[in-house]
Amino acid sequence: MNSLSTPAPRPDAVISNPSRGTLMVVLHDVAPQTWGRYRVLLETLDRSGIPCSLLVVTDYHGQGGLPAHPEFVAALRLRRERGDEIVFHGVWHQDKEPLGLSPRQWILRRLYTAREGEFAALSAPRALGRVAHGLQQLADVGLTAQGFVAPAWLMSRGTRQALPMLPMRYAAGRRCLYRLPDWQVQPQVSLVWSVRSRTRRVLSRVRNDWVLWRGRKRPSVRLDIHPADLEYPAVARWWLRTLERLVHERESLTKAAWVARWS
Repeated sequence: MNSLSTPAPRPDAVISNPSRGTLMVVLHDVAPQTWGRYRVLLETLDRSGIPCSLLVVTDYHGQGGLPAHPEFVAALRLRRERGDEIVFHGVWHQDKEPLGLSPRQWILRRLYTAREGEFAALSAPRALGRVAHGLQQLADVGLTAQGFVAPAWLMSRGTRQALPMLPMRYAAGRRCLYRLPDWQVQPQVSLVWSVRSRTRRVLSRVRNDWVLWRGRKRPSVRLDIHPADLEYPAVARWWLRTLERLVHERESLTKAAWVARWS
């Protein structure tokens, strides 16, 4: 069975910081079924002139591909024209592969994420076909993506082998960005919530406040926002307050714009 973790940063692979004092707003699981939850947040971003990276799932949970949702596609095109970035985030956002007997696999693919790690256990040929299929689905409705973010950031060894063979400029890890095809890595501060239980929400707030304080002088901070976050008023308020604070301290960039500064 393939390894689940993203490549560990190697000292010789870490490149110099391409920017200072930057902020990236990243909206996960963008699909027709989740788009409405982002309305208030997108209005806030627009008022402040903040671009964001939209992590698009092309056939979310198998509930209908992009051509079946022309209004959603039109909204994505409008967001792109306003300066937002389209990022490929999977075809189904579901892990349909056999689990096997490894306790580590069970923890990562069932506890860490509830069967959402689509690229957690794919071989290289299957990952290559899956990403190519997703990019074609985007192209069929006039959209392109320079970047790839695996659901739950779980990339199998096969996925890592496949990505350099595709026209992708970067991939994201849990706390970093990788430049493709050479997998050069840049660490980042990433804020993210887990909201599946009250305990997870309490722990997420403690962790995020600590990570934000500890990383206040780090060059790059990433807000990894999921649609489920916005179903909880306290979590939504935390995101909005954090956004309001950071936007006055940092330059806002999409992931693609940030990666372009490496060149």
